[in-house]
Amino acid sequence: MKTSAKTTKKPLKVAIACGGTGGHLFPGVAVADMLRDMGHQALLILSDKQVDREAADAVDHLVVTLPSAAWQSGSKLKFVGKLGKGLLTCRSIYSRHQPDAVMAMGGFTSLAPVMMARMQRLPVFLHESNTIAGKAVRKLASSAHLGFLGFECAKESFSGLKCQVTGTPVRETLRNLNRDQCHRELGFQPGHPLLLVTGGSQGALGINRCVMTCLSSLKSAIPDIQVLHQCGHQDDAQKIRQYYKKHQISAKVYPFFHRMDLALGASDAAIGRSGASFMAELAATRLPSLLVPFPSSADGHQLSNAQTLEASGAAVCIEESTMSADQLTNGIKTLLLDRSVRLEMKSALASLDRPDAAKQIVQHILQELGCAEKMDASRNNALADSLREKLGRDSLVKVNEPLGPKTTMKVGGKADFYVQPASRADLAQVLKWAGRTGLLVTMLGRGSNLLIREGGIRGVVISLGQACFSDIKLEGDRLICGAGVRLKRVSETARKVGLSGLEFFEGIPGCVGGALRMNAGAMKSWAFEPLIHLTTMDRQGLIHEWNAGDVEARYRQCPLLKEHIALEAVFEGTPEDPKQIKQAMDDYSQRRRQSQPIASSAGCMFKNPAEISAGKLIEELGLKGAHVGDAMISEVHANFIVNRGNATSDDVLTLIERVRTCAKSKRNIDLEVEVQVMGE
Repeated sequence: MKTSAKTTKKPLKVAIACGGTGGHLFPGVAVADMLRDMGHQALLILSDKQVDREAADAVDHLVVTLPSAAWQSGSKLKFVGKLGKGLLTCRSIYSRHQPDAVMAMGGFTSLAPVMMARMQRLPVFLHESNTIAGKAVRKLASSAHLGFLGFECAKESFSGLKCQVTGTPVRETLRNLNRDQCHRELGFQPGHPLLLVTGGSQGALGINRCVMTCLSSLKSAIPDIQVLHQCGHQDDAQKIRQYYKKHQISAKVYPFFHRMDLALGASDAAIGRSGASFMAELAATRLPSLLVPFPSSADGHQLSNAQTLEASGAAVCIEESTMSADQLTNGIKTLLLDRSVRLEMKSALASLDRPDAAKQIVQHILQELGCAEKMDASRNNALADSLREKLGRDSLVKVNEPLGPKTTMKVGGKADFYVQPASRADLAQVLKWAGRTGLLVTMLGRGSNLLIREGGIRGVVISLGQACFSDIKLEGDRLICGAGVRLKRVSETARKVGLSGLEFFEGIPGCVGGALRMNAGAMKSWAFEPLIHLTTMDRQGLIHEWNAGDVEARYRQCPLLKEHIALEAVFEGTPEDPKQIKQAMDDYSQRRRQSQPIASSAGCMFKNPAEISAGKLIEELGLKGAHVGDAMISEVHANFIVNRGNATSDDVLTLIERVRTCAKSKRNIDLEVEVQVMGE
């Protein structure tokens, strides 16, 4: 389908149909905000429903309304009549405001705007947040130029439409929230657990009823529990307030709550429906939840949404038809009282969060309309200057910085922004700046166990390579190490002061922060084994202290450090004769030189399958020495791919796929890549 948008450098105006529910409205507002931030205009088309009228007062974009026209059994004539009025209204709106394109966020409020756009040959873009596409969006797909999806699995509903998986946009006000400040603004006690109960902008009678039945057991289990409850109906609010008062639970109850940013930012756990927009907000705020899918949602999409989050470890799904007071009580107790469960969920939510969703959507729209590609150099330079103004003079900020030389594989593209903060305060400023500008944040250690694609990494790449993060202090039998300290230096320092137990660090080509993030290991030892204390910073710039026993570590990963950034680690050693320690280190070094290549590599490329070690399997497949360009399977150890000088990441990725295909076809073994692959 050809677009009819004029090729002009004037600001574009995009009409965004996003009314009907908060699940359509708020993602649409996020896209509108991003359009404005990038120098363009948005026109919000909402329904005449109460929820839209109330929400419209809080946005600072031009807003127009249409008659709501939802399809319901037995109301065909009413639907057709309102749709006809909607088409006439849209014709008038388009004549008056002259939009260059129309964006539909789903729901029946999108029907008339898209149908009129098609009549006037305006480009149409769709967004589907759910795992299963809604009826309205499916009907409109044939009219669209490009679709945007919240989940990969939704592609099945759009076989004839070109789609991009962007995630679901959320309002920027939901990011970088301070929990204690949110508590105070809402009038709750900081330090006491806060439960959010919400059925979405429409409320949820089933959730209200079940929560009321478990108040007594909740009060017994969590005496200082606090609750913020959006009940959905004015008539229910007073009755629910009386229930909380009867059980002496501090609670605030609202039919509809307009400051969900504060509610999500203050809460420790949530109970709610599983609309895709709400789930995206949970991911953005890292809020663990019990999801109760709306049983009458179209095509069971809310159940599918909730099950998708549950499968990733980011939430618990409870179906309303089987939900009991005991089940709900136990679920709430687990989320509020079990810190390890909350951390696990927060980590899973972080992996699902798409902070650049709105930006991706706008960039794709502008690109399709022929007026924008990636952020140009001048805009990047302006953003970098705005960051430099917030940082100390010793902090380093670069634009379009090559990343290949900063990795052990020596391949890969560039970073939009590369920053080396010179202090903890500057690191916090970088994180806040990235949050405000909608940029993804990627941490880069010494670049081992990493393969960066040729397209580079969008957003800001942060390296803790400056002196303030590279200090080692000795306190008794403990080494206090900054996150940027090289592991080889940790082992050498331990040897000099006569502390054993850290010798295995000698052969790992990384730094402390990266080693903990990946729980790096060598010689049958792992980074978390000698750790006793960890200091981290969250993405809002707040510092946290952790005893090692409270931080979960697994094979090649630490869930906490997917979201937090390691600042400092305390390792404990055992007093030992330095000569004995040196002997062990020399032994490790010799074994490594004999068994591993010295050429540039990212480390072991594949995880060992259950049947056989990856290196032995690749060798038995006859692939030693196989190469694509200058990327070659090492002759020394077949689980290493080395760079013979001028390899590209495309060469490496092609060789990886050749090995995986061969292992599957000849031995029916699925090889899993161990190295972290990043970028575009």
